[in-house]
Amino acid sequence: MLKWSWDYTWDERPVESNFVTLEALRPHANLKTLIIDSNTGGKIPTWLEDGSLSSLETLEIRQCCKWDISLLGQLKSLKILRLHELLQRHVDLHPGRDVHQLFPCLRILDIICCSGFVEVHQSRSSTSSSSLASLRIINCPRLTTLQVGLLAHRSQIQLQALHELIIRHCTELVHLPDHGFSALVSLRTLHIEDCPKLRHQPADDSGPTLPSSLIDFEVIKCAGLISDSFFIGMGRLHSLSSMEIKGEPAFDEDCPPEHLPVFTTLPWGLLQHLKSLKELEIVDCSWLTTLGLQALVSLKRLKVAGCPRLAACSSPSDKSPMLLEYLEIKDSSLQILNGELLHSLINLQELKIVWCHQLVNFPNEMEEKLHCLVSLKRLFIDNCRILQSLPRELATIPSLEEVCVTYCNNIQSIPEKGLPASLFMLVINRCRYLKQRCKKDGEDWSKISHVFYIEIDKRNVKEETLSETASFEESNW
Repeated sequence: MLKWSWDYTWDERPVESNFVTLEALRPHANLKTLIIDSNTGGKIPTWLEDGSLSSLETLEIRQCCKWDISLLGQLKSLKILRLHELLQRHVDLHPGRDVHQLFPCLRILDIICCSGFVEVHQSRSSTSSSSLASLRIINCPRLTTLQVGLLAHRSQIQLQALHELIIRHCTELVHLPDHGFSALVSLRTLHIEDCPKLRHQPADDSGPTLPSSLIDFEVIKCAGLISDSFFIGMGRLHSLSSMEIKGEPAFDEDCPPEHLPVFTTLPWGLLQHLKSLKELEIVDCSWLTTLGLQALVSLKRLKVAGCPRLAACSSPSDKSPMLLEYLEIKDSSLQILNGELLHSLINLQELKIVWCHQLVNFPNEMEEKLHCLVSLKRLFIDNCRILQSLPRELATIPSLEEVCVTYCNNIQSIPEKGLPASLFMLVINRCRYLKQRCKKDGEDWSKISHVFYIEIDKRNVKEETLSETASFEESNW
């Protein structure tokens, strides 16, 4: 590996032209990895133009602002090309009229913080299939459309090997390809994040927008993209294993209508096709009202955060148990835990209820079905500031081993029926009423004394109690 970088003088003025130095470098023809950082000259060295580095596999170019990447010679062995902080407008894989690829073995292409970048260019005359497997475009503020260039629908047929596409922080990006990414038949990972202007306006509504090969799918902070037309092809994602949908923390009431999402539900009929989905995260989707959760027959982990209107909708027929093992509800309504759903959660092992600031008491429907959580081992309740009581039927959870209650200053006491006999650990932190009532001489001590480990405000009170008892017996001896 060879890394070349140029330091600036203490007053941040660039040292006089470093082109001569870089030109004279001329690496060995067998070089595998080359990193060039902070070159202020306007010319690419001739040894990068003439194709003499025939064995080069990794090339990373950083802060060479004036370089014209289209002048790179044919690098027949190049597998990884990373471009950082360039002013380049186009990245040409097929420059000019030459139908031969510059980088026939290229597998990974990263374009990061390139302020002038607008397109990865692919020659229309080229019919050869690209070996590109991963494409990442991150923080390119002048990129406005994906309807031209390499990701245009007509060009996607050449990307049969592409399995990862990541687009992040492209704040001016507006247009998806006409038919989405449906022609990327090998695509397994699709992440689109922080592209607030991005829209899907298909040429027609007849075809899907997402390829059936997808396994990992994330749409984060793309308010305009979260619409019925983009998600209409979700029913064919039979291989999808992980999905994250994240909106904005809260919509301003003055927000123009065109920025508001169209869909308000993920119904059973849509989700029933996601037979392989194991992980689902829905965050800051304040408009979402219903979720057909029981349709997700393989789901094992679910996080719902910032969804105050979301409730689980009933399954039309299937009442079979879910495989769900982990459930986190944060800053959302507990309506999602209706009686029908709780009855199916016989495999749930960990339940977290966090930052539910509107929660005063646990819903009766939830209380009545707590005994159905036969596999639940860990229960965490955190930062529910106005919550006044723990579930009164807590003792009916048969396998519960750990309860952690933190920053819940209004919980008055341990439930009258106490805690499960199976409980091994009880942690209480920053809960003023519980702290007093759960001391050795407190009113609730008899309800918790059977628990092996009791920690209150980071003090092991059970151990202190045993020490005090031992000291008392020694003094009486």
